[in-house]
Amino acid sequence: MNYHKDFLKEQHKSKLRIGIGLAFLLVAIAWIGMQLMEQDAIGAFDWFYFGIFALNALFHILGGLGVPIQKLFGSAFIAIDDTCMRIKLEVYKKEQLVRWEDIRSVDYNNSCIRILTDKESIEMALSKLDYGSVQEVKNAINLFANPNL
Repeated sequence: MNYHKDFLKEQHKSKLRIGIGLAFLLVAIAWIGMQLMEQDAIGAFDWFYFGIFALNALFHILGGLGVPIQKLFGSAFIAIDDTCMRIKLEVYKKEQLVRWEDIRSVDYNNSCIRILTDKESIEMALSKLDYGSVQEVKNAINLFANPNL
């Protein structure tokens, strides 16, 4: 039995954000197009301007489609199975692996879970999650911890 909770949920889809993204893309293309129509040399500033607007367009279009931008850079999750817990609470933080045989205790607070091992103390701050998700994670840890501790 396995449990996996992805902390990067899909966002709501938004036609307005897609429209804004397409507008940024049109401005970026029009900027280069105007330079070509005037037969001017396309300089470093023009490419920089194009790149900034194109990236902004990409982020707005992906956000409008419901894809979290953070997923482009990594993941944030908790994965629990019979042998270990893998915890990665933020995109830019390192994943932590805790084996059930190393865990001495698990303490619960309102929105924080503290796992004490032989070597270290790991705190999982779940304050960014909604109440239902916090309870779901706590119940999953309880379910796997009872037979293993």
